[in-house]
Amino acid sequence: MRAVGENSTSALSQSSPPGGTSNENNTSQKSAKFGSRQEEKGGRKKEVNEEAMKALRSWVKESLVDSKERNERGGYYELLDAFSSINENNENTGEEAVAKKIDESVVALVDALAEHATYVEYRAHEHLLERVTLEKCSTVSLRTCDDAYYASASQFLINLATVKGGSCVQFAMKTFVKAFFGDEKEAKKEEMLLLESRGGNDRHYRMSRFNNNNSVSGANEAAKHRERENVENRRRERAVHSVVQILKLVPLSAKVFSHVLFDMFPHKTCSAMVLAAYLDCAFRCAESAECRDTELADDFLCLCVSKALEIDVEIKWEDLQQGFDDDETSEEEEDEEEDSEMFGEENGDDRDTDSRENDEEDIFELDEFNAAIDDANINNGKASWENNNRNRSKKKQNHNHGRNSNDNNINNMETDEAAHALDEMMFLVLEYLQKRIESANQIIGAAATGDENYRNAKKSIERLREALVSRAFFTTLLPAPKSKFAQYIVFYLCSMDFNDGDQQNSADANKSSCELLRDGLVDKMLNSNEANSLRLAAAAYLASFVARAKFLSAEFVVETLETVCGWLMRKVHENNVKAMSEVELNAFDSCCQAVMYILCYRCDEIANNDEKSKKRLQALPLREILYAPTLEPLQSCLPSVVHEFLKNASAANILGFTEDMI
Repeated sequence: MRAVGENSTSALSQSSPPGGTSNENNTSQKSAKFGSRQEEKGGRKKEVNEEAMKALRSWVKESLVDSKERNERGGYYELLDAFSSINENNENTGEEAVAKKIDESVVALVDALAEHATYVEYRAHEHLLERVTLEKCSTVSLRTCDDAYYASASQFLINLATVKGGSCVQFAMKTFVKAFFGDEKEAKKEEMLLLESRGGNDRHYRMSRFNNNNSVSGANEAAKHRERENVENRRRERAVHSVVQILKLVPLSAKVFSHVLFDMFPHKTCSAMVLAAYLDCAFRCAESAECRDTELADDFLCLCVSKALEIDVEIKWEDLQQGFDDDETSEEEEDEEEDSEMFGEENGDDRDTDSRENDEEDIFELDEFNAAIDDANINNGKASWENNNRNRSKKKQNHNHGRNSNDNNINNMETDEAAHALDEMMFLVLEYLQKRIESANQIIGAAATGDENYRNAKKSIERLREALVSRAFFTTLLPAPKSKFAQYIVFYLCSMDFNDGDQQNSADANKSSCELLRDGLVDKMLNSNEANSLRLAAAAYLASFVARAKFLSAEFVVETLETVCGWLMRKVHENNVKAMSEVELNAFDSCCQAVMYILCYRCDEIANNDEKSKKRLQALPLREILYAPTLEPLQSCLPSVVHEFLKNASAANILGFTEDMI
């Protein structure tokens, strides 16, 4: 039998005019004849395909019904065998394949199953579901298959979830969430290659989402890398679309999706690329109309804070400091050589070297004080900031000096991997927060007060405050003694939400994130019924936040100081009647240190801000508190903090402080 192409060619040659020449009329006639024959053959082919699909659908239906109602499994086993061709056709597919194509006959079979999803039972046809979702396939997965098969399988799972509900919804959601993930093996390999291309230990060129393309050596490799990123993006988009379809069609499926997201969150040791793929897809789903006004996104943010903390505690200050010291040493040596050549002999330096070194050491301790909460000693109830840690950096150097160089390299590599994963996670979380807050603020600014969109936008901000400040921070981060970076998710929300505090005079206004965080920390710090470790941690966080957050107004800072100093003054009076316990005395000293630390950074700003704030600052009873004869809190605080505070207090003319006290 002749092929269609051969028949078309023969028909075309027979209609040619004698002599081999043709005019426009002859050409149009030939085209018309050729087109009509092609349409006729295409119509016959379409009829054949429709008849074949009709027979296939009938056979699929009978096989499913027989296996379920009549316990005749022959047709069902033939259904399972039909999927065996997938492994055979993909055995020789290379690793660089963009998408692994599956035979059209299998795609047609899945289309038929999608039309008869109502006859599929989760328990009775468990093996069939595994075949359709390629769960047991060794050569291809639902994430890496071609678009044609994915579309058919996705429609089957969506129909199954819609008509069956229950466990089928959970099964479909789990299948699609698995398609969020990047391939762990491939991601690890590519990540290591990129790290090695930059020397491995160079922290300035650690692999990140910002320098992936620049890190790949060679134009061909860069092109391949961009192609892989585009393919990965398409895979994520189709997986997110499938989830959103179920959320649209199945009532209460958002709760099921929330549980699946929680259960399938990647482990803390997974590749940064896998973690980024998962979070990217999860946040895309959270931004959809079906999830935007639900608690799913808020609960997922709390989960992200918890998972970020798990990675955070694996990163040790010693390993980070060692890497930074190595980088700074090489840079300082180069700078010293340049300085000695350019300025050393010409200008000379008459400043006192020892005095300058002491000043730099004090400044370093103030910086270190911001992150000293990770060293809180829970056993004796005292945080490290209550002791003089002037020699802390020297102890680290002595400790690291005795390490084996191979161990250092291993630790640095592990720290780099953990830090990179945390970087990716923090970036995506903060990006989502920024989008959500800016979108809500835009609606609030444009919509009328009583408008539904206005109310929804206000509720979105309030849910964020409740989720990240009231829940994530106070239940997850505050009790964790070794958190170093995860808390900045909450601080970022405060920086974006602080302007809302200007609207506190309006009738429907609630506390901003900054006020919620500040008031909660003050309550924890001053509450004698709280655990001592939590009170000390609250004092450390309050000092760090109020001192370092530049977006906080002078009025906000003074209000905080007045509240804490009021409690401290009451404790001074009570102590004259009855001596404080050791636990309460520790909390008293920590609060004094917090006040002094805040003023080390904000005293000049408040004094130069406006006359009202300046008078409130000068009226604080700091002299009576800090020089209480029976308490002497200055003896328990860091000397560097005390020294810096006294300089600022005397310069601002705070009542009772003079230069002679420095």
